[in-house]
Amino acid sequence: MMSASNTPSVPFLRALRLLRSYYRRGHNASQHSASDTFGTLDSLGIDMLSNVVKQERRIIAEERDLAWHLNKDGKDADILGKRLLRFEREQQIRKPVISEPVKWLAKKFEKLKKEKAAREQYEVSYGPSTHSKLLIDCARKQYNHYEGMRYPTTDIPLVSEFWAKNKYKDDWFVLRRSSKNPSFDAEKISSWVNCAHLLNPSVVDNILSLGFQRPTIIQARALSAFKSMEHLFIAAETGSGKTLAYAAPLVSEILKSASGGRCFKAVVLVLSNELRIQTKKVFDDLVRRTNVRICSDRDKSTDSNKQEWDVFIGTAGMVRDVMCRLTPSEVKYLIIDEADMLLDDSFVDVMSDLLARLRIRFSENDLKSSDVMGDVRVVFASATCPPELQELAEGIVPAPHIYYVQTNNLHALMSHVEQKFIRVRERDKVDKLQQILRIQLAKPDVQTLVFCKDKRTVQFVSASLASRGIETFKIGDAPNEGVEHIARFRILVATDRASRGLDLPMLNEVVNYDFPRHMIDYIHRAGRVGRVGSRFKCRVTSFVRCPWEVELVNAIETAARFNTPIEDVETNVAGMLKARRVSD
Repeated sequence: MMSASNTPSVPFLRALRLLRSYYRRGHNASQHSASDTFGTLDSLGIDMLSNVVKQERRIIAEERDLAWHLNKDGKDADILGKRLLRFEREQQIRKPVISEPVKWLAKKFEKLKKEKAAREQYEVSYGPSTHSKLLIDCARKQYNHYEGMRYPTTDIPLVSEFWAKNKYKDDWFVLRRSSKNPSFDAEKISSWVNCAHLLNPSVVDNILSLGFQRPTIIQARALSAFKSMEHLFIAAETGSGKTLAYAAPLVSEILKSASGGRCFKAVVLVLSNELRIQTKKVFDDLVRRTNVRICSDRDKSTDSNKQEWDVFIGTAGMVRDVMCRLTPSEVKYLIIDEADMLLDDSFVDVMSDLLARLRIRFSENDLKSSDVMGDVRVVFASATCPPELQELAEGIVPAPHIYYVQTNNLHALMSHVEQKFIRVRERDKVDKLQQILRIQLAKPDVQTLVFCKDKRTVQFVSASLASRGIETFKIGDAPNEGVEHIARFRILVATDRASRGLDLPMLNEVVNYDFPRHMIDYIHRAGRVGRVGSRFKCRVTSFVRCPWEVELVNAIETAARFNTPIEDVETNVAGMLKARRVSD
């Protein structure tokens, strides 16, 4: 037996138990160490810990005798406590630890801190509360735009700014609907009945029978302006009723002149056969139960039949041929619909021949040739009216005698139509188009119009969709196709030929398979939906890929964020294409 003098003290035994428990905890912890990132340090940690423990045991054993001798002074516990503390320090030093570089981590946190502070300061200076109405919804939510949000004069954040880079594929943003159709806003005239003093009563009755209860802003303003003797330029957003704005007062003037024993003819110049058929239907509805005769057939406008019509509606070539058969002073009105396109370089020859046979009212060129028709009043109608187009119009009629009738929403984005822009790769277009069309086909009695850049792409898209079981109709394939014929098909595919003036009541979505190269074409394409009388919540979806497409989308997004009209709307598309070919 061990004598009492040789028995270890209580503090020493307690310290020894702590050492053993510490070893066990260290052994177990090493098997689940958070620093063992690669799963290879378990065995290494156990071996190193065992060696350290053996070494400490030897040291403690050597000092044990010394502790016993010092037991009387009570210093053994202090010595063992210091030894345990040293053991712990060595454990922490010798354990393998994988950590990030301190300087790099500090710089990273400092950068994040500054970015957060900058965002907070930006929101305080320019951004409203996110509880405001969301107007631009983005895939990257930090680019969302809310009602009332302001921006600095420089460095405007655009979600589409770098879309020319392929890394942004599948990125998107949506211009949400923010109002009702603005064509009816803020106008005093609340009913067509209130326009009885400006129109023939028969015309008013026919308009009401069509279900139109009140005129749009441009219609009300055009009715008043038509009473003047000046030339008119009627400019308003797409789908606002410009055809009715000039057709109703024109028919009323013809009825008034007929009752007074005077007869005159009017010629309406349109862009395409589809528009010719559509415009004739509008006039036919207005002249019911009257003696006004409408013609849109070249064969029926010959010399033997020229007395059988009061209004002739045709394309530029048709109208030129008709003018050659008429006698001087018969034509009193020339309506140039879609003026922004008919005054384009591509129509310069035919328009020159046509205008050469007319003596424009108030013109200083007082031609006395019997081949020239005198006192012709010109009415332009267009969805755009930039300064360049005004200069072209004032080159046809005297500038002091042209009266511009415009709305406040001219060149503005349609706030009542949702517009989505998607950054895509060319090879993904058909798949994304199929997804959209499947959703559309699940809806009853709605149409979708897909715009392509040329006829070749129209054929490709139609064939691709047909191979996937989706039937399409290519606008322009059938001769003399009207709205009634087109309305039989759910999916329509077309070039920009279908973007001008075409009114399809069942159309609720436009897809820009190829984004247009000119802003004016985007305005007209989008204008096929959200028209006056439409009962749908309409949508425009655009696929964006090329750098020049991204530039146009940047301009659209900028206009949406600042709530301003679109800038730099081109008119002379053919002239610009010619200049581009020369420069190339």
